[in-house]
Amino acid sequence: MTQKKKYVVALAVAVAIYIIMDSKKTAGKVTYAQIQDQLFKYLALGWETFIPKAKWDFAQYSIGYGEGWNWDKNRKVQAGDVIDEPTARRWFIKSAEKYFNYVNDIVKVPVTENQMVALTSLTYNIGPGSLLKGTGIRGSQIIKDLNAGKPLSEVVKGFDRYTTAKDIRTGVRSVLPGLIRRRNSEKALFLKK
Repeated sequence: MTQKKKYVVALAVAVAIYIIMDSKKTAGKVTYAQIQDQLFKYLALGWETFIPKAKWDFAQYSIGYGEGWNWDKNRKVQAGDVIDEPTARRWFIKSAEKYFNYVNDIVKVPVTENQMVALTSLTYNIGPGSLLKGTGIRGSQIIKDLNAGKPLSEVVKGFDRYTTAKDIRTGVRSVLPGLIRRRNSEKALFLKK
């Protein structure tokens, strides 16, 4: 085989590998529309129980499917706010898309749909935060490790950092068994093929 033929074969193999890898990992190509139903089933029906009347939830009042923003009144949810299920679903879809977009903007490597759902779920729960302050998903070790190309088995360890909540009224930070279960579920989904 001539050198030119070896080069062409090697290039063809490289292109084939890229196409196969790209079909499994689609950074920047996973759209919110692709994962919207999966995200609603995973998050709203799996973790965020429908609550028709606002209740205090550590750092804010929450309503519907864990929503802290009243989309109809363009303000934070307040004590006394009430919501029906169709409105809660509509608000969830708006918030989930907002958090998906945060994740999509900061992830710089190829990811699967399951990984986007897991990262969006985490962001929905902890917030986008600030890269400069190292808070929320923007400043998380998860995103730093993911973008650095570390093995996924290392990346998922970062989910374990988000198992506590601080009640801003009392100043008390507590490990919550529900957050431990949620993080374990997100890690499993993140690693799922």
